[in-house]
This record gives sequence, C-alpha cells and structure tokens, in this order.
Amino acid sequence: MATQAERRESTRAAFIQAAADSLRKNGLSGFTTSDVVRRAGMSNGALFRYFATRTDLLSATVQFVFARLRDEYAERYVALASTEVTPQSLLTLLWNVYDDPYLAAVYEVYGAARTDEALRAAIDPMIREHVEIIHQLAHDIVTLVADAEDDVIREMVWVAALSMQGLALSRPVYVDPYGGEQLVDTLARLSERVIDFRPPS
Repeated sequence: MATQAERRESTRAAFIQAAADSLRKNGLSGFTTSDVVRRAGMSNGALFRYFATRTDLLSATVQFVFARLRDEYAERYVALASTEVTPQSLLTLLWNVYDDPYLAAVYEVYGAARTDEALRAAIDPMIREHVEIIHQLAHDIVTLVADAEDDVIREMVWVAALSMQGLALSRPVYVDPYGGEQLVDTLARLSERVIDFRPPS
C-alpha cells in the first residue's frame, strides 16, 4: 500500500498535470481552478490544501513543464544512435523543446508576469534555473561531439536557444509551417562553420 506521503505526492502531481493540460488547452485567460479540479477528478478543498493560491498552482505548473521538457530532451539525445548525432539532429531536439505546446502555454504566463508582481516573483527563479539548466545540458551534449573552445560552444548554444525562443513566441500569432525547419537548417549550417563536429566515441 502507498504511504501517506506517496498518496499526497500522487495527488499533488495529478493536480499539476491537470493544470498543465488546462493551461495548454484554454490558455491563461481560460485557466481556472474549477477546470483544474474537474480534470483532476478531485475537489476544490483538496486543491487548496496543496496550492493556497492560483499563483502557487501556476508556478508549480511552470516548474513541472520545465522539468518534463528537460527530461525529454535528455532522453531523446540518449536514444540517438551515434551516427545520428549531428548538428541537425541536436538542433532539432532543441527546437522540439521550444516548439512544445505546453511551453507555448507557459509563455502566456511569462506575459502575465510582466504586470503581476506576485506571479513574476514566483516564476522568475524557475525561469532562470530552467534557462541555465537547458543551456548547460545543450552545451554538455555539444561538447561530447565537437572540437571547439568552450566559449564558442556556449555562444552557439546561446544563439540557438534565443533564436528558437523568439520564433516560438511568434508562432501563436504568425504560423510559418516551415519556420522551425528553416531555423534549424540555418543554425546547423552556421554551427558547422564555427565548430568542428565529430562522431561520438
């Protein structure tokens, strides 16, 4: 039988998954605790035992989405065969992170935090941590398959990540079906000019 701590964690996780699904489906303007409760199949009282405010729930949801995307990025890299590890494939993996529909929903939370001080204070540390971790993860992976100065690799990862974030932010308004593919191709050509890639050992 599950312990009380395990049941509590399972309930909390169910609320966060329901919140992520609600945010993805309805956007921030349609995000309500009543919808989260309905999706989780639980009560309002139970929700507020875990999350005292809507802001607490949103910040936990942002953290959950970030962690899932980082885990998926690492897992997809590990699943690549050595012959598949190329600038194109690594950049495609990174674009998959930035083009994720759950992250698109999180970007709406970013926008709201511009004028909501409590929300900004809640998610700012998570955003900083996520950016640092995803950049470090990408940097560490590229280092395994490239001969270049550390600062060159770091700068290329930074350029790639910011370019992809910029494109991802525009997609809900202006949808270019080839935008992501073209950006990956461009970044792959650029990276091959400045970094000497080698097959992983």
